[in-house]
Formats: sequence, structure tokens, C-alpha cells
Amino acid sequence: MDKNNYFITLLVPVYNEHEAINSFYVEVTKALSEIDGHYEIMFVNDGSRDDTVEIIKKLIEKDKRIALVNLSRNFGKEAAMTAGLRHASGDAVVPIDVDLQDPPHLILDFVKAWLDKDYDMVYGIRV
Repeated sequence: MDKNNYFITLLVPVYNEHEAINSFYVEVTKALSEIDGHYEIMFVNDGSRDDTVEIIKKLIEKDKRIALVNLSRNFGKEAAMTAGLRHASGDAVVPIDVDLQDPPHLILDFVKAWLDKDYDMVYGIRV
């Protein structure tokens, strides 16, 4: 993988997450400012009944790095992840939850390991 020519898809399943989306967006874009232009944030809406989709659409209007896969109803997280994987355009995919329990700044460490060491897969283990 060319260290200057790569693209990552952050895969973010959401279900009734209207309260978390904007905070997630702010934290992720801040954490990934170093690799701006090398990633997209793909939200997969798993049939939310709140204003999750409207919030994501507002983000799409102001940021071309945002994408949305909108499922017709709630299929569950695994199905949402599968749908997101099918639509991801990145050379690598980083699944991450919108609740910020996994620190977005660690994504850079994963990307560096992937690029520098030519790993096929990089993942973290919560301790």
C-alpha cells in the first residue's frame, strides 16, 4: 500500500443515535485531521425512528467525507455492518461505534501499523 495513496472507510452503524452523532463527528474529524482526505465516514442507519437520518444528512451537506447507507428497517448490527462493508470504498475498513467508547485517536495508530508494517488486519483489544 502506498503510504500517500490510500483511503479508509470508517464504518459506523447507527440506530436511534441522534444524541451521539454530532459529538462523534467532531471527535473523529479532530482525531483524524492528520490524514484528512484519506477517509470517509460511512454511517449505516439500521432503521432509526428518531431524527438520526436528518442529522446525518445535514452533515453530508457540509462535509463530502460523510456517506449514508439507509436500511429500510431495523435488521440488527451485524446486518448493518454487512451492508456497510458492501458499500465501503476504502482500501481498509474501520468499524467503530458512534458512542465514543472506543477512542477515535487510536485509529491513527491502527492506520500507521497497517501502512508501515503492511498488515492485513489491525485491531485493538480492550483491557
